[in-house]
Amino acid sequence: QASTAIDALAQALVAAGVTASVKAIKDALMDCTQESTKFKTAMAKVGTIADETQEPLGDMRNEILALSGETGKSVEELAEAAYQAISASVATESAVNFTSKANKLLSVGFPTPRPPWTS
Repeated sequence: QASTAIDALAQALVAAGVTASVKAIKDALMDCTQESTKFKTAMAKVGTIADETQEPLGDMRNEILALSGETGKSVEELAEAAYQAISASVATESAVNFTSKANKLLSVGFPTPRPPWTS
């Protein structure tokens, strides 16, 4: 359905004489549609084990979107991390915060070892 609408938009832009970047626009819209579908699927997976009496799935979705903006991590990756957190007995209401903290710890990483003679 989205693909048909995007194709129609591309044809309308070509008919209007806007041909220079129609393919780039079409490709970008298709990428957005595919990523949106992946995120929707990832959140549906979270919904299979989340306790929505603790936190509604829509709120978790918004928190994951915000966290993605802060960290640069994909929303799909963060949703999977939240799913894994809940699966490991982290409370649903704490799963996104837990994912955020884990992401911060991962970004710090391990120090680069230095040879003893370079002290």
